[in-house]
Amino acid sequence: MNQTEHLQAAQELQATRSRLIVPDDIRTYVEVTLGIAQHYISYGLDRRYGSHPDRHAGMARILRERGHPEVADALVEIEHLLLGRWYGRQGNGETARRCDQFLEVIETWALG
Repeated sequence: MNQTEHLQAAQELQATRSRLIVPDDIRTYVEVTLGIAQHYISYGLDRRYGSHPDRHAGMARILRERGHPEVADALVEIEHLLLGRWYGRQGNGETARRCDQFLEVIETWALG
């Protein structure tokens, strides 16, 4: 995907996520949040550095290496929330709020 396609994908996923019902759809909410984050990071890396990894594995490492630890931390936190929701079967509005906070860090960086 190119830069524009990553941005469009992130925005489309955000529109879809906005229609989910929390806490009923918390698993999907967290999963989609991770997808949005990955697209924004790909967009931001491409915009800043002219390229991004083809796979999402290792994104946090790349962000740290390029001097963006706060964005890497936000991505890792979303990944941890995903594991807690999917395998731990826990979910509530607090999880959604935390997803939103971490995604805001990533989105602000990507678009800034």
